[in-house]
Amino acid sequence: MAARRRTSRKPATRRRSTSKPMISLLSAAESYMLANAALQATAGVNPVEFVTGKVNGNFNPGADGYSIVTLPELLGFSKTGWSLDKIGGEFGTKTAMDALRYNFNKNGAAAIGAMIAVPVAFRLARKALGKPLINPANRLLKQAGIASVVKV
Repeated sequence: MAARRRTSRKPATRRRSTSKPMISLLSAAESYMLANAALQATAGVNPVEFVTGKVNGNFNPGADGYSIVTLPELLGFSKTGWSLDKIGGEFGTKTAMDALRYNFNKNGAAAIGAMIAVPVAFRLARKALGKPLINPANRLLKQAGIASVVKV
């Protein structure tokens, strides 16, 4: 009986997933909470207010003096429009560093506490809720084609 002939083995072909990439809702919520803590400590606003420039329902960048800093204010926008000389924000007689210092003195301790507590809380929640709640929620959301609560 003759020995079997050795042949080179073909590399396995990779299959590509046809499903859309999933977004982890828990990770998005955790990121938002961390961004909120950081912006409260530095700019005195939440992420939505920082990006849109609408604080308390009004769009008036730079009108508060110096304690509230928004992205449109830093880009040179005001209620009347855009101006090159307003880039970096208007802080009255104060500077941007004064605004940062004021907001950190006012909100810094709470922000640091949140930046420590939020990841710990989300890690514990993922472990505690993994099988009984998150896995069934992921299945339902996948069937609806929306997203996933968390990638387990």
